[in-house]
Amino acid sequence: LRTPLSRIRLLVEIGRQSAGPQPRTLDEIEREAIEIDALVGELLASARLDFQAVTPRPIDAVEAARRALDRAGEPADRLTAPASPVPLAADPTLLARALANLIDNARKHGGGFERLTVEVAGGRVSFAVSDRGAGFAPGDETRVFDRFYRGAGPGSQVHGSLGLGLSLVKRIAEAHGGRAWAANQPGCGACVTLELPLGPAS
Repeated sequence: LRTPLSRIRLLVEIGRQSAGPQPRTLDEIEREAIEIDALVGELLASARLDFQAVTPRPIDAVEAARRALDRAGEPADRLTAPASPVPLAADPTLLARALANLIDNARKHGGGFERLTVEVAGGRVSFAVSDRGAGFAPGDETRVFDRFYRGAGPGSQVHGSLGLGLSLVKRIAEAHGGRAWAANQPGCGACVTLELPLGPAS
């Protein structure tokens, strides 16, 4: 699937340099290709979980958070984390996918990404992503983790979403012996948290 997607994006660039389709049309084609590519990544991660192909390795939770922000194109000052490394045993690919999904969810459904916070307590590390939206509709705090559920809370944008992102976050957390939860914040906005044990994953 990724091979034809790469070709589509190449054709988009060629089209931009010619007198062909309008730039707006090409931009839409490229956005669709990016969405499909992201979906492929989620499906591959889901398949790894289905086949229990989780490979924990020693990583630094703080560095993983920094990389997640960098890949998402978010500034480094949006990270609140301990000054020293936080050793963690986790599958790097799956953790990266989970953090990417949390940030993407805040952008698409939470009125914009606000902050990624890394905290350590009680032998566990949490990655909390807060947004700028109106918060979850009553009952959505738990339903957003259901596969294919696309919440209808204030400010939520369901277009282009298949409702797999947070479901995958929860599955990745559980595969590492952790958990995921969501809650509204005082005032405004919501926060979705991924929590993992600091010791070797079970």
